[in-house]
Amino acid sequence: MHTYYVLAGPAAVLVHNTDGIPSVDNPRLQNIVNALFHGVGNENLIGDGSAMAAANHEALGGAQVEGRNHMASTAQLRSSLNNFLSKDVIRLKGGKKETAVRTARDIQVANSLITAIDDAHAGRYSGLGDYPGLGC
Repeated sequence: MHTYYVLAGPAAVLVHNTDGIPSVDNPRLQNIVNALFHGVGNENLIGDGSAMAAANHEALGGAQVEGRNHMASTAQLRSSLNNFLSKDVIRLKGGKKETAVRTARDIQVANSLITAIDDAHAGRYSGLGDYPGLGC
């Protein structure tokens, strides 16, 4: 695990990365992060092994990575990230509601992932180090 501070506007935010996968405080967001970094550690990596690297490869005309459409999957995960950032009440199974809890680190990582996905879809993704809170 790597722990360090990055600047988020005027504030320093403590960031943790575990085995190349960003660590966040919110469990729902961590599920999204894990899905975007599912390929990290795979022996047939494209770029850094993230879904953004695979989507970027596809956006530039490359074949689907491991037979998956990463352009579509990252678009769906981008929508989940947007919902995470914008919805203050989460509807649970059975009709129950829960108030969303987001730390500064959660917000930073979610925003950086949205930017990384957008860059990948435009063929401009160059790796995690370009996005606050994502690189080691």
